[in-house]
Amino acid sequence: MILRLVALVLFTAGSLSMCLAEVQVTKLDPPFSIGAFQETDDDPFSIYSIDFDLDCQSDFRFSYGAGGPGVACYFNYPNQIVALRSAPSYPGQTNVYGSMGALPLGTIIGSNLVSSVDLTNYTWHPGTTNDYDLTVVYGDHQTSVFGVIDPATIGLPPIAVGDPVAKEGVMGFQFLSGTNIHYGYVHFDFRTNINQWYMGAGGYIVGWAYETEPNKAIVAEPISVPPTPFGISAFALENGVFDLHWKATPGAIFQIEGTPSLSQSFTNFASEFRTFPTSGADQVIVDLSVYGMTNNAKYFWRVKRLH
Repeated sequence: MILRLVALVLFTAGSLSMCLAEVQVTKLDPPFSIGAFQETDDDPFSIYSIDFDLDCQSDFRFSYGAGGPGVACYFNYPNQIVALRSAPSYPGQTNVYGSMGALPLGTIIGSNLVSSVDLTNYTWHPGTTNDYDLTVVYGDHQTSVFGVIDPATIGLPPIAVGDPVAKEGVMGFQFLSGTNIHYGYVHFDFRTNINQWYMGAGGYIVGWAYETEPNKAIVAEPISVPPTPFGISAFALENGVFDLHWKATPGAIFQIEGTPSLSQSFTNFASEFRTFPTSGADQVIVDLSVYGMTNNAKYFWRVKRLH
């Protein structure tokens, strides 16, 4: 028997950094809120810095706030980000154009990007040259993360654009520490369950991690479970069959639990399982049937996000 259901889930563990083997992890507690049109104390926008190796020098900076409207990333060459190509590659193509890419959890981020899904259209990219007087102090290169297109340009309703919009996943980074190349990632959660943000153009930065050994790839494991709730639909069919349906974060690990009565404890109905992406960091539509519940006309189900 198996099944799955609802699931809110839970936390992070402290605004701290820790070393796991050769991976240094920075976990934010609480996660940092960032988005388009965000109210800030600064005009026209605020800056949030990522210092992977804790050397007191920012490796990448995110701008956010009403001055966007949207989020951009600034950095100095030769640092690079993983970008989603704005058009598919073709034989002989030399110029690559794109903006920040959203990779699924579990992606191996190194000189090559390795995943169970096709990442052909994701590539390392130096961004575009930044010579704007107001922002060049944050980096000589930049890329768009996401934004909301002005209704005056496209009419109503406005639309949110950018690969990370409405997703949970990671952004990939390549940076210099001294003269050595290192690989890292930022874990983000911009799912639309965070109702504050229009069309998923905002949410949380959960934390980040990098590989301390130069030139070594890093596996993009979840930094922690984001505080964003998610819902599940459960339907009782005939002959003790229950159908469950929900949107899952690709690469996350879940556990299914159930009980015939809310006065009783929930029990596990299956081993922990991981959801696998179908396309980039797009949420996975999970449809699951639970059999053998012929003695229970009703049942309560929940799915726990474990990692």
